[in-house]
Amino acid sequence: MDELKKYFIAANYEAALAVGETLLDQPLSAHDRRHVLYRCTLCARYLEQPALILKYYKLYSEQMPAVATIEQQIPFLHCKLAILFFIKQQDEALKLADSLLTTIKNMPNLLDYIYIYAATLHYKLLHFLDTGHYMEAVKTYNELGESMIEALEVSVPVLSLQIHGHLTSAYLRLGQWRTAHELVQAMTQISWIDDAPLVKPHLLIRQNLLQHILEGIPLSFEDNEALFLACQPMSRIALSVFLGDIAAMQVIAPDIAPLYTEWQRYLTDTPASTELTAYLM
Repeated sequence: MDELKKYFIAANYEAALAVGETLLDQPLSAHDRRHVLYRCTLCARYLEQPALILKYYKLYSEQMPAVATIEQQIPFLHCKLAILFFIKQQDEALKLADSLLTTIKNMPNLLDYIYIYAATLHYKLLHFLDTGHYMEAVKTYNELGESMIEALEVSVPVLSLQIHGHLTSAYLRLGQWRTAHELVQAMTQISWIDDAPLVKPHLLIRQNLLQHILEGIPLSFEDNEALFLACQPMSRIALSVFLGDIAAMQVIAPDIAPLYTEWQRYLTDTPASTELTAYLM
């Protein structure tokens, strides 16, 4: 179980899924089996594999008690939420996201569910960016409050960094270049940033482009291409949002366009999920 958690937290979802599948072949308590299926379902979701998502979500559903406690419901609803956003059922997903955020925020043991709280917020902000609701993204972040922001930074630092990245994206889309640059600079100076190999190069690309826009610093296409490759693999939705940032910046700096053209070819269509949609809806 520790190995599964280690790979999952490091966002090495292929390795985590392999460990999870091995664990499912072993005798497990009902609680541990649900926990493994929770991780496997999310790994399949992050790997964007509809058949695997359906497989593990079905198994997870079958393991849920007829009358589940709130503690058992929260991780299950987290999986459902992640899948709803994946199959583009935004209205239902947003309702569930708001319900989960409110429920967890009012739990006496909030910190036990801080990962799910942060992940739910992460999905919601990504949705706002993907659908052009940039002020809603800023508003959602600002409503967190200082104590919640501190709790996220301490308990789930990588997800907290991603959430701040989404806030940066919102300011980029709104043309607030200096505010976006200040956020990026603050994130690149975090002490443990070198331990986030998929996050740091992503930030450095934004920093390079913003310095080019704000200070006229020449742009190295080779250096930024190397940083982009170091970010891979990026999920479809993460890459889509990232390209949206580049598109916003190239409006004011047209010489960025070749980077956008090169990186756009990495974007693939959302995998077909008809059977998954039918099961959930």
